[in-house]
Amino acid sequence: MEIGIKIVNLRMPAELKAWLEAEATKNLRSLNNEVVFKLSELKEKQTTDRAD
Repeated sequence: MEIGIKIVNLRMPAELKAWLEAEATKNLRSLNNEVVFKLSELKEKQTTDRAD
């Protein structure tokens, strides 16, 4: 099965980027993996909330 990875350029406030970098360091993830992880968590939560 092909994953379908896409490259995305993203602009964000410096404060948000700094927070994400700190979270990534704390969780032993790259910045990219932290962003993907957090977005995946949010997607799962919203999907679950809508099912209720």
